[in-house]
Amino acid sequence: MFRKMQLFALLLAFALSVPLTPVRAQSQLPVLPKEALVGASLAAMYAPGGDESFWQNSICSGMTAGGCGFFKSSQAGSLWNAGRGAIGDSVTFAEVAAQLKDGSQLWRMSVTIYMGQGKALTREAYAQVVYDQARGQWLLNRVLYGPYIGL
Repeated sequence: MFRKMQLFALLLAFALSVPLTPVRAQSQLPVLPKEALVGASLAAMYAPGGDESFWQNSICSGMTAGGCGFFKSSQAGSLWNAGRGAIGDSVTFAEVAAQLKDGSQLWRMSVTIYMGQGKALTREAYAQVVYDQARGQWLLNRVLYGPYIGL
């Protein structure tokens, strides 16, 4: 339960740390930036919380269907085990590293994993993202390189 609360707090902190824009002039409701789901999914990968199924579903909520399937079959097990000691993490968007011919993009992001006792690991991550017109959001398709994920 404590891990679920940590994960929720991290996701909420990420969502609130990015600039927000109003839905309409007469509305005060914020709209999450189009990049928010990618950052939230990537952040969740490195600080597992709750049970493994809850953790996987929280990550997949910001992913494409194909990306989620790949993550669950190829990356989830090793990331779950590697991240169990993490007490939190943060993800920062750095740049669009490449625009791919299919319309997807390759994003370079910075991931910091906090291990407690003042220990932290900061590494770059490269993620392929796809814009979902229906949701009006970028979705994570694949983490190509990052902490615990090699080429």
